[in-house]
Amino acid sequence: MNPPSPRRAWHRRLYYAAPFQWATAGLADALAAVLVHRAVDVTDELARRSCLVVAPHPDDETLGCGGTIRHKRDAGVDVTVVVVTDGRHSHRSARISPAELAARRQAETRAACAVLGVAGAAGAGVRFLDLEEGTLLARRAELQAALSALLDELTPDELLIPSAIDRLEDHREVNRAALAAADGGATPVVVFEYPIWMWDPQAWVDRGAGTVATVGQLVVRPLVALVGLRVGRVRIGDVVATKRRAVSAFHSQLTNLTGEPTWATMDPRFVERFLGADELVFRVGSRGGTRGADGDVEPVAVLHVLPDLAMGGGQVEVRNRVAAPVPGVVHHVAALGGGPMAAAFAAAGVVPHVLDGGSVTGLPAAVARLVGLVRHHGIDVIHTSNTPRDRLVGAAVAALTGRPTVNTLMAVASSHLPRHQGEPWWAFGRRRAGNVANRVLARTSTDRLVAVSDTVRRAHAAALHLPVADIDVNHPGSPAATAPDGAVVAQLRRDLHLEGCYPVLVSVGRLDTNKGQLDLVPVLGAVLAQLPLAHLVVVGEGPERTALEAALAAAGLAGRASVLGHRDDVATVLACSDVLVSTAHHEGFGLAALEALAAGCPVVAYANEHVAIAEFVIDGCTGRLVAEDPALLAQAIVEVAGDRERRAAMGRAAATAAAELTPTRSADRYAALYRQLTLHRQL
Repeated sequence: MNPPSPRRAWHRRLYYAAPFQWATAGLADALAAVLVHRAVDVTDELARRSCLVVAPHPDDETLGCGGTIRHKRDAGVDVTVVVVTDGRHSHRSARISPAELAARRQAETRAACAVLGVAGAAGAGVRFLDLEEGTLLARRAELQAALSALLDELTPDELLIPSAIDRLEDHREVNRAALAAADGGATPVVVFEYPIWMWDPQAWVDRGAGTVATVGQLVVRPLVALVGLRVGRVRIGDVVATKRRAVSAFHSQLTNLTGEPTWATMDPRFVERFLGADELVFRVGSRGGTRGADGDVEPVAVLHVLPDLAMGGGQVEVRNRVAAPVPGVVHHVAALGGGPMAAAFAAAGVVPHVLDGGSVTGLPAAVARLVGLVRHHGIDVIHTSNTPRDRLVGAAVAALTGRPTVNTLMAVASSHLPRHQGEPWWAFGRRRAGNVANRVLARTSTDRLVAVSDTVRRAHAAALHLPVADIDVNHPGSPAATAPDGAVVAQLRRDLHLEGCYPVLVSVGRLDTNKGQLDLVPVLGAVLAQLPLAHLVVVGEGPERTALEAALAAAGLAGRASVLGHRDDVATVLACSDVLVSTAHHEGFGLAALEALAAGCPVVAYANEHVAIAEFVIDGCTGRLVAEDPALLAQAIVEVAGDRERRAAMGRAAATAAAELTPTRSADRYAALYRQLTLHRQL
């Protein structure tokens, strides 16, 4: 085994040092004080309702809501406690077997619940599912079915479950399964969450190799996670002595039964946090009973936040997705600025809300308007892209409203790269500051990260210092190609003077240095040397347009190329074309290339680690992929277009391949993600 790195050793010394422990204890006290201050008193409300309490492990029910249970029993209402795992692996011991430990912990739970008033002659008020710790993710369906059966059997008025923000996987899995069971029930049940491990600030810290406890983890992360919660306070001062007696029943947790150094016990300071005058709960709301006569679940309302409505790949991808016919999701769109895509969204049935958030001074007003939209339309999920403004605004709105957030990563991350030659210091500083902000947002205020390609996922995982598995991939789709009217296509060919031209090469995209359209000049020259009837059509606007037109003129190719600027009839342009050429040096996905495939137009493109086209263009089948060299690109174009039968065969294969990537497929996957998020987050 390799020795620990100096950084990791230093981190361990810091983590277990007394000053650090004192500081984290102070943070916990401050957090508790803030939550109690803003909490609503729900003591009398909770005392009136029968309840099913779900505990991930033996003792969670007593620590988290023992006082609430005692109040309910004193009021004469029914309470049932179900313990999910048996605790067989809670301690490492050579003297007590796992089976003996499970039996001991079950007996302790019965004794504690008896003190709280939940027990019959044989502990009838306590149920045990006896699942193994650490297996709940794999047994989620079994756990959900068991909880559904209990809800159907007991029909409680209330469900008390562990908090979703407890940073312990068993607690999170129980939360997800319990909410899914409640949502599927025929009878409504009021759901509250009780916290356990959120009271240990060290639980907010990522303790992987080389990780240092940062301010973002210890302060920002819990504040952002908690700011949107609907906090309730249960006054337990009159029963806290009873709760203390119930907690003391868990001898295996409080004392070293065997004297072995491997036998872990709970920190007394941690236990004391549950024995104050108040218990805090988080109101989730009424769940279940929402299925209509046709069995459909109430739809999920999603707010997409965009930086603007300019004609860009991200905006087009969102437009395609909201237009896809996926039941169970209602889309709303808000943009910080206007643009030509407003009409396209309206045609898709979603009229966008345009906010005045284009300047720094306009951002607070934009946030306020979005909060109003969330409340007015009953938004369940906020969906942002990875541009700084919309992501920052979306994160602020999510924090203020308690809604879960999805962030789609559209482009290959470059903010973490070192300063390159010729880059101004201020530009480099802005990039690095943006990377730090991005990391904070990703780790503290984003529930799910989704990349449009594996290329984007790998780049952002490196930039954000995240495991690749923490980022999902959902390829965008292209709408099924509808053949444009033949007369319209013929007229466009005449307008562009394409009669008799072959091959017609087309480039579609923003005219920017990353897209590399200046490479089209030597490419076109080399193609014309072998196919003298070739013609180039360039669709798109951007800062490089003037330079491209000047380069074409200087090379004497102005008459063999048409630079069209922005077009609303790209499908018609593709119908006039024989090969789509992509010269992008960085490409998060390549929606134009996918649209070309759907139109039966083969793709010839650069391929490198920063270009995602290789994920859906099959070299030699639906197009050609080459290294970043204009000569190689030109030769590949000649190979594809030089044989018309081969080009036609590639076109047919391209249309078949593109049919598998549709907006409906992408929207279905997002819809499943939205539903998953709304099962275990605050409403």
